[in-house]
Amino acid sequence: MRDQTMHQFMPRVMGMGPQIEAIVARLLDRHAGTGPGELDIVNAVAYPLPVGVICELLGVPAEEEPVFHSFAARLTRALDPVETLTAQEIADLQVTRADWREYLMPMIARRRDRPGTDLVSGLLTDGDPASRMNTLELATTLGLLLIAGHETTVNLITNGTLALLRNPDVLDRLRADPDLAPAVVEEALRFDPPVQQTSRRATADVLIAGEVVPAGSRVVFLLGAANRDPRRFADPDRFWPERPGNAHLAFGGGVHYCFGAALARMEGQAALSAIATRLTGPRLVADPPPYRANMLLRGPAELRVAYDAVTS
Repeated sequence: MRDQTMHQFMPRVMGMGPQIEAIVARLLDRHAGTGPGELDIVNAVAYPLPVGVICELLGVPAEEEPVFHSFAARLTRALDPVETLTAQEIADLQVTRADWREYLMPMIARRRDRPGTDLVSGLLTDGDPASRMNTLELATTLGLLLIAGHETTVNLITNGTLALLRNPDVLDRLRADPDLAPAVVEEALRFDPPVQQTSRRATADVLIAGEVVPAGSRVVFLLGAANRDPRRFADPDRFWPERPGNAHLAFGGGVHYCFGAALARMEGQAALSAIATRLTGPRLVADPPPYRANMLLRGPAELRVAYDAVTS
């Protein structure tokens, strides 16, 4: 299913730059002409952007976006380690998954009868009919796209904004040169990655630093620590977009490399560029901001930013 999804996902994503920029512009337009004031980057930009983008991909009308917002907030609990959830939270998550499938059924049926150009239609009509996803598989895949591409992008944007505001020289350079945005996003991914750890299972005995990792063992990789390894990155605690050879591990690697990486990069570049250019005199209201309690993901629960004005 991963290959099927990538085959339909990637071509659509690569042409979405203008739509992503338009969504960011609309979000900031809500605050244009006001000031001085303050906004929460999480709720104003970082949270609604990936939901708006996935709705564009799926061909969901704008009036249904609040429904996707609600599902995204509830389904992302699935990213928490199950041992940290109460029995009630696990039960609530199961109900939410059932509600999600029920919500999608009419849309999937409509696209099956009258395919369009959206991702759902593409997955329903891709390749040999015998190998296509069934309705349950498609609903599960769409749920994974929503949660995997949501919370991580939220954290990329908020962590990147936080790094820019703590490093005003970089903020000024980005404001003066929008072409710096890709490098800023890559450095934000290295410096403060949205996903802090992942795990794999050894398929054979492996010797690492003189220790044998037995076949079948679960191995936890601390991506945030690897991205600050001084043996790999010079001056690793410095936020330096122009650093050479920035081969970070924020998106994992190998066969499990995040296939949403290109979309996350586009969203991060659009959001951080707009925040840098449209907010006049931005400054943190609280430093450090409050963080979400999560073992796997790292990002502020809110990131309040005071400003002199939001330009049009």
